Amino acid sequence: MLPTHDGTRTFLNFDIWTEIIRKFRWGWLDDQSTRKSKRATLRTISLLSRQLAPLSQSELWRTVSDVKDVARFIVEAEGSNVVSNTSVKFLRQPLDSKCEAQVLRILSYTRTLICLVSTAEEDLDWEFVLMATGRSPLFCNLETIIVDFHGSNLHSGRSIFPVIASSPIKRVIYHSLPAENENSALLLHSNLRMHNAPVTSVVVYGGCHISPGSASRLSYTSASGISLNINSLHLHPSAPGNVALWYLALSSSPNLTHLRLVMRTLISSETLQNVHQLGDETFRFTKLQRLEIHASGQHDDLLSSLDCPSLVAISLRLRSIHSLSTILKSMAQFKRIEQLSIITMSGDHLELRSEDLLPVVNSLNSLRDLELRGVKSRLAEGDVIEILTTRTSMRTLIVSGSESTLLPLSLLFSIAEPLSRQLELLCLPFDFSKISSLQTPPVWPEITTTLKRFTIWDGAQLPDLMMREQLKLTELLRRLFPHARINPLTDNPKTVGRKFVEDLEELRRYISHSVPHTNASRSTLGEGN
Repeated sequence: MLPTHDGTRTFLNFDIWTEIIRKFRWGWLDDQSTRKSKRATLRTISLLSRQLAPLSQSELWRTVSDVKDVARFIVEAEGSNVVSNTSVKFLRQPLDSKCEAQVLRILSYTRTLICLVSTAEEDLDWEFVLMATGRSPLFCNLETIIVDFHGSNLHSGRSIFPVIASSPIKRVIYHSLPAENENSALLLHSNLRMHNAPVTSVVVYGGCHISPGSASRLSYTSASGISLNINSLHLHPSAPGNVALWYLALSSSPNLTHLRLVMRTLISSETLQNVHQLGDETFRFTKLQRLEIHASGQHDDLLSSLDCPSLVAISLRLRSIHSLSTILKSMAQFKRIEQLSIITMSGDHLELRSEDLLPVVNSLNSLRDLELRGVKSRLAEGDVIEILTTRTSMRTLIVSGSESTLLPLSLLFSIAEPLSRQLELLCLPFDFSKISSLQTPPVWPEITTTLKRFTIWDGAQLPDLMMREQLKLTELLRRLFPHARINPLTDNPKTVGRKFVEDLEELRRYISHSVPHTNASRSTLGEGN
């Protein structure tokens, strides 16, 4: 613990200082001026306080892109022991034990290494530090390598690959990877594999044109499972619009457990033709547990070709869907699914019918989280009750979209019963305009619901309720779901229905603090009905 005072100086609690200093942790997406500002602040803290120096130094060296500061420290500490021949430096004698301990301590702080294009001088710094310490890997606690291709090629000093590749790397990020630099990425990954680095996560981020074959090779690792995230994918020129080739290539990765594809290129009609040409071909992902697809084109027929016996979570964000019914039927084949999310982002909201949804819910025995957004719901009160009765372990139920059939508020009484005891998040298209005519019981039964969030879709105009109606609706929700906050579904602060939701939550907080909840008290909701 830091002392509470030191002479005339007063110190805050150690945990508070830790949080303050962490605010100056810089990331690889920070611009140059932000990086310099944060690092300057950390250096100042380190110099001003002996007690805070270890904290600030650990943050200062947490993320690095070179070792020039380490090389400079060795030169200053060793003095005449350093021989400098033009730009080449080396030591006459081994490092002093104190200097070596300080250097190794600094290197042990590093968790993230950013590989940028380096100058010849920076390459020599790597070689000097490596020879001076005699240690490989240099960074014994390195967790993440970020390779930034933005505007240039990979780090020219390929000799550093073995220095960093032998570390227990958990995550590799390739930023702005162009097609012409695929081989550089594969070279680094080969070095990681050669040194048995157990990579568990590979991210290819930013306008990339990586080929399916290269992406598949990046997912090979000595770890038992790996996550592959390809963001902002522009499909490779060798396979325009053909997503089927991606599934075919990635299905050969034996340890792929999490796959996320964000596709920016429209899936053309050629895709569907090629799928039909494959006939009964299926793409088997033996270990795949989580699948996330963000696509701009139709994905309906491709999903039925996937064979994922270990899949427990699937998330689809699609800008174009030919048939919601086809997608739902495809979901029924994934028997171990616990989390199912389908979000349509096109202007054409497709109808969600009970005859399409209920068979899927009935077939997925492990289903706990169900999210269907951007649909025209045609579900009735009985359909919702059947879903919650069939799946009593349901934690999340979200159904939202414009022009949906509105559900009566009386359904809330059924939802608050023990049939939905494990429900934590609820969002359904309720008809809030009928709150004034809702009949409520004079005495409330014991409430056992565990609902934590009552969520309202704020993407459409919600009814303009009078204050008395708002109070009645808020008190109804507070009585039925005493532990639940009232939240908007979206994160957009400018949605048309957001103020309606925020007003209800403000009233709920006021009532909850002003009137203690009692399960058996006389209701004020029925007064005046």
